Amino acid sequence: MHDLLQLCEIHDVVCLQEHWLLPNELDILSQLHSDFYGFGYSAVDISSDILIGRPYGGSAILYRKSLANCIKFIDFIDSRITAMILSSSIGPVLVLSVYMPTDYNDEASFIMYEDVCAKIQACFNDSDCLQVLIIGDFNCHAGSRFFPIMSKLIRDNKWMMSDVDRLADVFTYVSDNGVITSWLDHIVCSGGIDSRLSDIAVLYGCIGSDHRPLSVTIADVRFHDIPKQCDYSNVDCVASDWSKVDSHVASEFAASLDELLLASRYHMNYSVAVLVARPLVTIVAIDVLLIDTIVMLLTVLSYVWN
Repeated sequence: MHDLLQLCEIHDVVCLQEHWLLPNELDILSQLHSDFYGFGYSAVDISSDILIGRPYGGSAILYRKSLANCIKFIDFIDSRITAMILSSSIGPVLVLSVYMPTDYNDEASFIMYEDVCAKIQACFNDSDCLQVLIIGDFNCHAGSRFFPIMSKLIRDNKWMMSDVDRLADVFTYVSDNGVITSWLDHIVCSGGIDSRLSDIAVLYGCIGSDHRPLSVTIADVRFHDIPKQCDYSNVDCVASDWSKVDSHVASEFAASLDELLLASRYHMNYSVAVLVARPLVTIVAIDVLLIDTIVMLLTVLSYVWN
């Protein structure tokens, strides 16, 4: 616990793996440090109300409270992945804390590793983020059985294994007897993040676990609040049937809307021709400041073709 608190003192985001918490104990993540909130998943199944054996697995992300408005967490169904999106000056950044399956030299663990890699890919695809930072226990290293699977995921997305590209002769895992060491923890990034990384290091002084933490700094990136979603549920407008609009009416609408937009001090560089072809909800959602003007025009024109 002391090591974890020390990590919080000098970092803004701390990604955890194998926290061993039960589902009803996840609130502890937000109580570990006075300046941090926490979010994560438990790998322990307590549905039978009887816990057999010790707790195991789980992943989580701790983040400084000052970043709370910049973060959106993604609900996930696999306790091996905790995902969040950071709103930044280079666009939304997908951050994943991952705990990849251990290789037991059997087919089951191989299939499980492929499955988690597929879930990482799906999470990235669904996020609509261009930038990604994946950090955690990958349970693989160059020459291991799982390394080609992870390498393919990285290669297919044109990501980089940033720690491997910058460090040499390091280890992040130490066996209990101190004899066996391995490089199992990694940092995987998209190009936009990789080019801004600095000070990647293994923190050998943290000995509270059999893994040594990886630390990294992202430079020249500003984080800002996630824009609030506009609520259009109370907008009083007519949902017209656009399929009934002929080319003459559409042209009149385009010309009239163009005049209103040009006259508005909130004018935006959007093509009116494209706007006319889109559904009504998309047009209204362009900017809340334009709703009154657009709804007024739509209401008038609705009488033409309804």
